[in-house]
Amino acid sequence: MKNSTIIGGAIAAAVVLGGAGFGVAYAIAADHSGPEASHTSAPAETPTAGADAPSSSPTASTTPSVNIRDAAEVAQTVAGLFCRPNVDEGTWIIALDPYLSDDAKSKFSTTDPANVPCSKVTGAGKPVGDQQTGTLAAYAFPTDSGTLTVSLDRGGATFPWEVTYIIAG
Repeated sequence: MKNSTIIGGAIAAAVVLGGAGFGVAYAIAADHSGPEASHTSAPAETPTAGADAPSSSPTASTTPSVNIRDAAEVAQTVAGLFCRPNVDEGTWIIALDPYLSDDAKSKFSTTDPANVPCSKVTGAGKPVGDQQTGTLAAYAFPTDSGTLTVSLDRGGATFPWEVTYIIAG
Protein backbone atom coordinates (compact mmCIF):
# COMPACT_ATOMS: atom_id res chain seq x y z
CA MET A 1 0.00 0.00 0.00
CA LYS A 2 1.45 3.37 -1.00
CA ASN A 3 0.24 5.08 2.20
CA SER A 4 1.92 2.46 4.39
CA THR A 5 5.32 3.51 3.14
CA ILE A 6 4.52 7.17 3.61
CA ILE A 7 3.14 6.56 7.07
CA GLY A 8 6.19 4.57 8.12
CA GLY A 9 8.48 7.43 7.20
CA ALA A 10 6.24 9.92 8.90
CA ILE A 11 6.33 8.11 12.19
CA ALA A 12 10.09 7.83 12.05
CA ALA A 13 10.37 11.53 11.38
CA ALA A 14 8.05 12.29 14.28
CA VAL A 15 10.10 10.14 16.60
CA VAL A 16 13.29 11.84 15.49
CA LEU A 17 11.81 15.33 15.54
CA GLY A 18 10.09 14.87 18.85
CA GLY A 19 12.82 12.77 20.42
CA ALA A 20 14.12 15.50 22.70
CA GLY A 21 11.94 14.04 25.42
CA PHE A 22 10.58 10.54 25.60
CA GLY A 23 7.08 10.43 24.24
CA VAL A 24 7.12 13.82 22.55
CA ALA A 25 6.69 12.17 19.17
CA TYR A 26 4.00 9.99 20.58
CA ALA A 27 1.50 12.72 21.14
CA ILE A 28 -0.97 11.55 18.49
CA ALA A 29 -3.34 9.31 20.34
CA ALA A 30 -5.05 8.35 23.53
CA ASP A 31 -7.33 5.61 24.75
CA HIS A 32 -11.13 5.77 24.62
CA SER A 33 -11.58 4.58 28.15
CA GLY A 34 -14.50 5.21 30.39
CA PRO A 35 -17.65 7.27 30.09
CA GLU A 36 -15.74 10.38 29.12
CA ALA A 37 -15.14 8.81 25.72
CA SER A 38 -18.56 9.21 24.24
CA HIS A 39 -18.52 8.45 20.54
CA THR A 40 -22.02 9.06 19.40
CA SER A 41 -20.98 9.40 15.78
CA ALA A 42 -18.03 6.98 15.86
CA PRO A 43 -18.67 3.41 14.73
CA ALA A 44 -18.53 0.42 17.05
CA GLU A 45 -15.21 -0.67 15.52
CA THR A 46 -13.43 2.14 17.36
CA PRO A 47 -11.34 0.56 20.13
CA THR A 48 -12.26 1.10 23.75
CA ALA A 49 -9.99 1.14 26.78
CA GLY A 50 -7.72 -1.85 26.84
CA ALA A 51 -8.86 -3.07 23.44
CA ASP A 52 -5.54 -4.13 21.98
CA ALA A 53 -6.70 -7.09 19.91
CA PRO A 54 -6.58 -6.50 16.17
CA SER A 55 -10.17 -7.70 15.88
CA SER A 56 -11.40 -4.63 17.80
CA SER A 57 -9.27 -2.20 15.81
CA PRO A 58 -10.39 -0.56 12.60
CA THR A 59 -9.05 -2.16 9.45
CA ALA A 60 -8.79 -0.80 5.96
CA SER A 61 -12.30 -2.07 5.25
CA THR A 62 -13.91 -0.94 8.53
CA THR A 63 -12.19 2.40 9.09
CA PRO A 64 -14.69 5.04 10.18
CA SER A 65 -15.33 8.09 8.04
CA VAL A 66 -13.20 11.08 8.97
CA ASN A 67 -15.90 13.51 7.87
CA ILE A 68 -16.89 14.02 11.48
CA ARG A 69 -17.71 17.68 12.01
CA ASP A 70 -16.84 17.69 15.71
CA ALA A 71 -13.11 18.24 16.32
CA ALA A 72 -13.44 16.99 19.91
CA GLU A 73 -14.77 13.63 18.68
CA VAL A 74 -11.94 13.25 16.19
CA ALA A 75 -9.38 14.14 18.87
CA GLN A 76 -10.93 11.68 21.35
CA THR A 77 -10.94 8.90 18.74
CA VAL A 78 -7.33 9.53 17.77
CA ALA A 79 -6.23 9.70 21.39
CA GLY A 80 -7.68 6.24 21.98
CA LEU A 81 -6.16 4.82 18.83
CA PHE A 82 -2.77 6.28 19.71
CA CYS A 83 -2.48 4.88 23.26
CA ARG A 84 -2.28 1.22 22.28
CA PRO A 85 1.30 0.05 22.87
CA ASN A 86 0.29 -3.61 22.69
CA VAL A 87 -0.81 -3.67 19.03
CA ASP A 88 1.45 -4.33 16.06
CA GLU A 89 2.74 -1.44 13.96
CA GLY A 90 0.51 -2.22 10.98
CA THR A 91 -2.68 -2.31 13.03
CA TRP A 92 -1.70 0.85 14.87
CA ILE A 93 -0.93 3.02 11.85
CA ILE A 94 -3.80 1.69 9.72
CA ALA A 95 -6.23 2.74 12.46
CA LEU A 96 -4.70 6.23 12.74
CA ASP A 97 -4.15 6.83 9.02
CA PRO A 98 -7.61 8.15 8.04
CA TYR A 99 -7.43 10.83 10.74
CA LEU A 100 -3.91 12.12 10.05
CA SER A 101 -2.79 14.95 7.79
CA ASP A 102 -0.25 13.98 5.15
CA ASP A 103 2.53 15.49 7.25
CA ALA A 104 1.42 13.60 10.37
CA LYS A 105 1.21 10.35 8.36
CA SER A 106 4.80 10.95 7.35
CA LYS A 107 5.92 11.66 10.91
CA PHE A 108 4.22 8.67 12.54
CA SER A 109 4.60 6.04 9.83
CA THR A 110 7.60 4.37 11.47
CA THR A 111 6.55 4.68 15.09
CA ASP A 112 6.67 1.46 17.03
CA PRO A 113 3.52 1.45 19.19
CA ALA A 114 5.50 -0.39 21.89
CA ASN A 115 7.27 2.95 22.46
CA VAL A 116 4.03 4.88 22.96
CA PRO A 117 4.12 6.00 26.61
CA CYS A 118 0.37 5.73 27.30
CA SER A 119 -1.89 2.70 27.32
CA LYS A 120 -5.16 4.48 28.01
CA VAL A 121 -6.88 7.82 28.24
CA THR A 122 -8.09 8.41 31.76
CA GLY A 123 -10.39 11.40 31.33
CA ALA A 124 -12.18 13.74 28.98
CA GLY A 125 -10.27 16.00 26.63
CA LYS A 126 -10.18 19.69 27.37
CA PRO A 127 -9.70 22.45 24.80
CA VAL A 128 -6.17 23.86 24.74
CA GLY A 129 -5.81 27.63 24.94
CA ASP A 130 -7.22 29.79 22.18
CA GLN A 131 -6.67 27.14 19.49
CA GLN A 132 -10.39 26.58 19.01
CA THR A 133 -11.55 28.09 15.74
CA GLY A 134 -13.59 26.89 12.78
CA THR A 135 -10.43 25.45 11.23
CA LEU A 136 -8.02 24.88 14.15
CA ALA A 137 -8.48 22.94 17.37
CA ALA A 138 -6.42 21.25 20.07
CA TYR A 139 -7.41 19.04 23.00
CA ALA A 140 -5.43 17.74 25.98
CA PHE A 141 -6.27 14.30 27.39
CA PRO A 142 -5.12 12.87 30.70
CA THR A 143 -3.55 9.43 30.23
CA ASP A 144 -2.02 6.81 32.49
CA SER A 145 1.39 8.40 31.75
CA GLY A 146 0.77 12.14 31.56
CA THR A 147 -1.02 14.42 29.13
CA LEU A 148 -1.63 13.71 25.46
CA THR A 149 -2.34 16.71 23.23
CA VAL A 150 -4.02 16.25 19.86
CA SER A 151 -3.98 19.18 17.41
CA LEU A 152 -6.30 19.34 14.41
CA ASP A 153 -6.70 21.45 11.33
CA ARG A 154 -9.00 21.61 8.32
CA GLY A 155 -8.92 23.62 5.12
CA GLY A 156 -12.33 25.17 5.66
CA ALA A 157 -15.60 24.80 7.51
CA THR A 158 -16.81 22.03 5.20
CA PHE A 159 -13.55 20.04 5.20
CA PRO A 160 -12.96 17.07 7.53
CA TRP A 161 -10.76 17.53 10.60
CA GLU A 162 -7.23 16.13 10.29
CA VAL A 163 -4.78 15.54 13.10
CA THR A 164 -1.63 17.54 12.50
CA TYR A 165 0.33 16.43 15.54
CA ILE A 166 0.14 14.51 18.78
CA ILE A 167 2.29 15.26 21.79
CA ALA A 168 2.62 12.94 24.78
CA GLY A 169 4.22 14.43 27.81
